[in-house]
Amino acid sequence: MCFSVRGYGRASTDAQVRSTEQQEAVELEAFDLFRKVKPGWNDAQWGGFFRDEDTERISKFRERHSGSLILAASRPGDVILVANYDRIFASVVDVCETLELVRERRIKLLILDCDIDTTTDFGESVFKLLAVIKEMEVKEIRRRVREMNVHRRKIGLPCARAVIGWKNVSVFHEGRIRRYPQPDHVARRFGYDLLKQFTEWKKSFVQAHQFANSIGLKQMNGRRWTLLTFKKWLKAARDDFPLPNGSHDAPPIPPDAKPVVMNTISADV
Repeated sequence: MCFSVRGYGRASTDAQVRSTEQQEAVELEAFDLFRKVKPGWNDAQWGGFFRDEDTERISKFRERHSGSLILAASRPGDVILVANYDRIFASVVDVCETLELVRERRIKLLILDCDIDTTTDFGESVFKLLAVIKEMEVKEIRRRVREMNVHRRKIGLPCARAVIGWKNVSVFHEGRIRRYPQPDHVARRFGYDLLKQFTEWKKSFVQAHQFANSIGLKQMNGRRWTLLTFKKWLKAARDDFPLPNGSHDAPPIPPDAKPVVMNTISADV
């Protein structure tokens, strides 16, 4: 019996384009292999790859743009192919709701890195248990990152990502490499121009975001705007590009520090 196999991938930020490309390559390779070795797969057809980029892990699969599309496109007997468990699920609630949904629609969900048959009671229980472990892992990682960022904000240093309107200067000081923020005047001119256009358009954030993409207005890196990135740039320009601690003055670089390399801001923050 002929059925369709559709691939799915997710990236947390719009800077991780290569991530979804890699997921698609893995799924296509697995699809070609399954057509040769899996019983009943010789008539399977590739139904395309659906990607959600700039999509946080905590979002529910069926509520994501491409997640909802792939569910709508799938018919009874079709297969949704995913490279990694954490690319599709993040919470126990999401797992339970999605498993119930695909069971009702008789869609098979195949995740390559765990190979669990969710059509059995045992497989479904193991799948949900894995979701509990993954959810706890995510919370623990966020706790550590949050505590680190709180400390860095207190002393006026940038967090893991560069701050809009600033560039990070890496220097060697006291036996280690340290980063210090310095004004990025090119990024600031870009942000001020964007804010001016937004004000002249007299549109809401959503309308302005759609309009910017419709007229071909790109980010500094040449990519299309996502709504989240569009809002971040406008807010930064409106607030005159503050540091994470709210200050507009960067901590001074120690005079005895030795320069290492200068990395300008990415427009994807």
